[in-house]
Amino acid sequence: MKKKLAVVLAAVLVLVMALPAYAAKYTPSVEQNGAPSVVQQQNSSGTYVDFLAYDDEGHELPPADVDDLILVITPIGQKDSAPNQQIKDILAWAKSDIDNAADLTKLVSGLQAKLDDLAKTDSKLEGAKAKDLVVCDLFDVALVRKSDNSYVSFADAGISSLKIKLDCSGLNIALMAANAGGWTILDGTELSSDGTMTITLSDLGAVAFVRVGAADSGGKTSPQTGYAADNGILVSVALVAALVGVVGACTLADKKRA
Repeated sequence: MKKKLAVVLAAVLVLVMALPAYAAKYTPSVEQNGAPSVVQQQNSSGTYVDFLAYDDEGHELPPADVDDLILVITPIGQKDSAPNQQIKDILAWAKSDIDNAADLTKLVSGLQAKLDDLAKTDSKLEGAKAKDLVVCDLFDVALVRKSDNSYVSFADAGISSLKIKLDCSGLNIALMAANAGGWTILDGTELSSDGTMTITLSDLGAVAFVRVGAADSGGKTSPQTGYAADNGILVSVALVAALVGVVGACTLADKKRA
C-alpha cells in the first residue's frame, strides 16, 4: 500500500509542477474568433478601400497600382484551412512562440513602458502589469492578387508600408511577428473611441492583439490568471480526485484481503 501511495503522490507532484505550463496568454475565445473586421478607409481618390499602401517616402500609392491586390486576414482558428502554406507556417510559429513563453514580456521588450505610456491617457491602465497581458486576437495579414490568386510580398507589390483599420474594442496593444522574424510592438497604432484600431505594417506576417486581463469578445470575463490556467487547475483536480479514488479502492481491497 505504501508503494501505491508513493506512486500516487508522485503523480500529484508532477501535476502540480505542471500547472505553470498553463500560464495565461490568451483570452477564452482567441481560437474561436474569426478574422478581425476590416473597417474601410478613404484613399486619395475618395474611394473606400480595405487598405492604404505607401511607398518608401510615405506617399500613398495611386489606386491603379494596388487595384489588383486583395487584403487577406487569416485568424489562428482557421490556420489549418489557410489557402497558403506560408500563412500556415507563420501562424504555427507565432502560436508556438507564445505557447512556449512564460509570459508575453519574454517575447518582446518594452511592453511595460508601452503600458505605462498608455496609462497616461487611460486611467483604467494605471498600475497595469505587462505580465498580465493576454492575446485576444492572433492572425496573419497577407496580400493576394485578384488576377491569379498569388500571394505577394511588399517588395513584389512595390509597397513599403500598409495601413489597415480593424474593429478590436477592448484592445490595448498590437504586436507583430513578421514572417517568424521575432516580435515587435507595432508603432503608429491609433486606437479610436469607437473601438477600432488603425495599424501601419512595415511587413506582412502574424499580428497579435493583446489586452490586460482576459475579458473575451462575448463580454465574459475570466480571472487574470487566465482561462487556460483555470482549465489546467480543473483538469489537475479531476485527475487528482481520480487518483485518490484509486488509492481508496486499493486501501479497501487491501483491508479485505487482510
